[in-house]
Amino acid sequence: MRRLLSLLLLLDLLALAGFVRPLRFSSHFPGATLALFDIIGHNYGATWRYTALVAALVALFLAAHTLAGELRGGRLTYLVFGGAALLSLTYLLLYPATSSDLFHYVMEGRILWVHHQNPFTVPPAFYPHDPFYLVNGWDIVVWETLPSPYGPLWAVLTALPLLLGHGDLLWTFMAFKLLAIAFYFLGAVAIFHTVRYLRPGKEWAATLLFTWNPLVLLYVAGNGANDVIMMGFTLLALYLGVRGRWNVAFPVLALATLVKFVSAVLIPVFVVYAVLTTPREQWRGLATALGLSALLGLLLYAPFWRGQLTFTTLRYQASQFTDSPGALLKTALDKVLTLNDAIVITKVIFFSTLAAAYALVLWGMIKRRARLTPDDLPSACFAVICAYLMLAVFWFQPWYLLWLISLGALTVGVRQRVTLLFTFTGLLTHTATAIAAIEGWYYFSPELPGRPLLEIGGVLVLVFLAPGLYIGAALLSRTRQGQALIARLPRSGAGPRTPAVGSAGGAPAAGD
Repeated sequence: MRRLLSLLLLLDLLALAGFVRPLRFSSHFPGATLALFDIIGHNYGATWRYTALVAALVALFLAAHTLAGELRGGRLTYLVFGGAALLSLTYLLLYPATSSDLFHYVMEGRILWVHHQNPFTVPPAFYPHDPFYLVNGWDIVVWETLPSPYGPLWAVLTALPLLLGHGDLLWTFMAFKLLAIAFYFLGAVAIFHTVRYLRPGKEWAATLLFTWNPLVLLYVAGNGANDVIMMGFTLLALYLGVRGRWNVAFPVLALATLVKFVSAVLIPVFVVYAVLTTPREQWRGLATALGLSALLGLLLYAPFWRGQLTFTTLRYQASQFTDSPGALLKTALDKVLTLNDAIVITKVIFFSTLAAAYALVLWGMIKRRARLTPDDLPSACFAVICAYLMLAVFWFQPWYLLWLISLGALTVGVRQRVTLLFTFTGLLTHTATAIAAIEGWYYFSPELPGRPLLEIGGVLVLVFLAPGLYIGAALLSRTRQGQALIARLPRSGAGPRTPAVGSAGGAPAAGD
């Protein structure tokens, strides 16, 4: 226990020295919107220092996660959750230098609750004299001409931090970050009790994987990303789902979707699993829960509904490509095709691949319906989100990995190792973009100069290559050809490998 406490203190001290000291909120706010390397320097020295800091944080985090897996006892619960409180309060002090969405969040809330307009049709630029739009004469709102791209529940929830901030600039932004931290703890509690139910004795390590994770802390407590609110509801829905409480699980999953629409991709997994594991005579209850979920959506959307205008920003975002496998293909096709043709071909290829992967996950559950276990629900959700993130998210941002890490904390084996890989490589996104900026590759649109193939390729190599290769190797090892290849490899005193029990979608079993 003392070793784990020592690792916690080292993680906190390193965050204070490496992040908080140069990136204190009070040192850079109010003022112009700043990115990470605007503050620490656009040069290779700053880039390598950031990379070394990330490597050290992840190494300490991995050591703590490994050690927590060997410990047991009630005191460990206090240490894991107490450590989460300490670390989140430390990262709370950060200026949101790795994402400026926080400034848009505040304006979305003020458009609704202060100016009494629809945040899904009215952008922040309509209120240029709002004190939260202009601070000391500097425009601090990014994408100021775009309305909110989120769901109606998010718009409703913004009332809480606005009320807590009571009009004060600094405290309002801090209150939005505190809202994110509150749902970070909701997710942590859901992970703890879900894993205690699935694999008693592993709940402490699973909770620590999420709560002490440097990527999670940077984007939740540091940037106030509302992705964690969506995932807090999603993790609660998963806990209820593995316990078979579908009358509550479906409405809670609907709430997650009404914060941010990504969780909607998990609805078919929930439905198929619920149908396969629920006696036929209880299906009417499932239908009732789904109907209640739909009603929640209708009620929350009703005050904001303006037809297609309600989804203006979502349609805009669907046409944007950056730092993703899809962006690489689309950028390459731009050189030989029209822009529209390049986008259409890219979307057809990647969405078709995602559909095939999704079908495999669902078919895996159907094929194993007589042998499904509660572990299969989070495992299938992880597989779907992983495929969605790597194939269908064309506008990739590192905080989107919160979706994967949240679900990965519920799993073991290959999935958990993929989660840990993405924790490190996701933080390296900023290394890749910093190098691109120094070398003149960086770009935001085809109209700006740069070498986009190199910029996107750099991000893909650093962020996606290692996890992608590991996932590919894991899937290959489940095929006859892969098993034959493994059998021909020289062994160093190890006994024969025990075949994994199959799981949803042909991916590794929950315990593998």
